[in-house]
Amino acid sequence: MECNKTGFPEARSSLRRAVVWLNRLNVQSQTLRKAELSLSLYLVTAIRRRNAEAKRAFELDPLSPMINTWLGFRYYDARQYGEAIAQGRKILEFDPSFAPAHLLLGQA
Repeated sequence: MECNKTGFPEARSSLRRAVVWLNRLNVQSQTLRKAELSLSLYLVTAIRRRNAEAKRAFELDPLSPMINTWLGFRYYDARQYGEAIAQGRKILEFDPSFAPAHLLLGQA
């Protein structure tokens, strides 16, 4: 498999399947721990990358309700619930009927 952006979702999916099957087989090995660590590091990196993208979009259009909501969900995904709630409330200040912001607050 080539090491490019298009191969990462495939690799992530394969790694997840391997971890699941190794756990099902009750394999307790260094390989399983490495696979779990690799998957965890990938997910943390992906969340950080999405957060950076959301912040950049916010800088370009700070009044967009959709971008603000996207940023709020990035906070939620990163388990920064206080920031997600603050973002949802901020959206509703300038658009009280924006349904995705209500969804964000309901989940956070």
